[in-house]
Amino acid sequence: MGYYDRFNKGGKKPKHQRSEKQKWVDKLDRLMSVYIRMRDSREFHYKYFRCISCGRILPIDQADNGHYCGRTHMSLRFDTRNQNAECKRCNRFSSDHLIGYRKNLVMKLGRLTYLQKHPHVPLDMEEVKRLGEQQVDLLEVMKHQAKNWSVFELQELYKYYAALILKMNEEKDNQ
Repeated sequence: MGYYDRFNKGGKKPKHQRSEKQKWVDKLDRLMSVYIRMRDSREFHYKYFRCISCGRILPIDQADNGHYCGRTHMSLRFDTRNQNAECKRCNRFSSDHLIGYRKNLVMKLGRLTYLQKHPHVPLDMEEVKRLGEQQVDLLEVMKHQAKNWSVFELQELYKYYAALILKMNEEKDNQ
């Protein structure tokens, strides 16, 4: 009989044991961190990245997976629009990093949205900014929505992002 079994008469798990769901959340967090670093270093051949907050270009080993809306907001926790490579200094130690993060996120999401809508048209920066503001405003609204991920959903997301990482690794190896 284990130590905790003496106190666990009601059949409940001891507090230190993590549920299957929490284990998948943790696994997916780690995988998403790898994916975001790779996605955001792709334009620099997976060696460097541009910090979403301060704009500095740094070696990839200095990247964190920075969230615009924190990971406590489960509806956005695994939303790639909410996650971007950020230097460790901005992500961990800068109290005002969200100012630069928001400004650069507006332009990044606006550019992506514009290019999806108008793939062969030169960028209209006013329209890019307007579309980006809409996307960031949407994230700020979505963070207030409740989301209770199922183990199945987490597993499917894990498979999806693992496949994307494998694809990027193949691309990286072929450079």
